[in-house]
Amino acid sequence: MKIAGFIIIDLSGRLPRNACMPTMTKRKIMTRILTKPAALLLAILLMAAPAAAFERVTEQREFTQLMQNSLKRFGIQLQVSADGRITGRGFGYPVTGDWQWQNGLFCRTLDWGGMDLGYNCQAVLRDGNRVRFVSDRGTGQHADFRLE
Repeated sequence: MKIAGFIIIDLSGRLPRNACMPTMTKRKIMTRILTKPAALLLAILLMAAPAAAFERVTEQREFTQLMQNSLKRFGIQLQVSADGRITGRGFGYPVTGDWQWQNGLFCRTLDWGGMDLGYNCQAVLRDGNRVRFVSDRGTGQHADFRLE
């Protein structure tokens, strides 16, 4: 006999007399049937997904070339100018700030809708048309943007 779905099927293809199973048994069987393949599929997908190939931007010249494009992500659009200014909008509010390049890091002050977000030096990484800013000198949280 084999288990298929909610019923037990005899290898001969006939349903046994007691084809209905108690609810608790059905749940346990369905959990095992659905959980193992789902976990296996997830593991395969995670292994098959290419790891992000972000590379560190260490030179100001490379950074300013990248920033000739706008930085965009959901609800946010920013321009980082070569003259040290940051402008844009974040979720309907104006974003302004200043930046400078120090020891291979993007150091900036930022104001979002009147709220001072302070000074922070960030590591900058690039992967194709994506740029990642990692706060606290590359040890903190990160934000990914598209270059457009």
